[in-house]
Amino acid sequence: MKGGGQKNSGKLFMMNKHAAEEDAQVITGTFLVNNTPAYVLFNSRDTHSFISRGLALSMGLGEYESVKDNVVIRSGESMSCGRLFKEVSMVIGEINLPVNLFEFPMGGFEVIVGMDWLEEIPGLPPKRDINFSVELKSGTRSISKAPYRMAPKELEELKK
Repeated sequence: MKGGGQKNSGKLFMMNKHAAEEDAQVITGTFLVNNTPAYVLFNSRDTHSFISRGLALSMGLGEYESVKDNVVIRSGESMSCGRLFKEVSMVIGEINLPVNLFEFPMGGFEVIVGMDWLEEIPGLPPKRDINFSVELKSGTRSISKAPYRMAPKELEELKK
């Protein structure tokens, strides 16, 4: 967002390495960001993606968009973001994906990837020729049925 007043545009649930290791809803690891190994936290509770000031400087990320966005952190405090680095290269496996990263003062992780990034994965969801849906009648309940039953003799034969 260019110019204008400050706007609360995102949420960041910052956590340290120990908290991340205990949290089953996040993923951490070392990934290439702009061809530099970086310690990354993937957290679907965060609305945006962020890069530490130190990493942005050491990478020499030069071009950025000046923004006036506020981010609400876990404590409820609102903090300002002033720089947005657009389409920074991040490699996952063999796939190179562009990520928009707000510069933000943080410790522990060099990059935090939030939900905004998930919307930009090319090829997901796959395009379908047919839109499939199941219409449900009101008042009906789920059917609970084993998908396949085997006679005990067949099961015994299968286990051999």
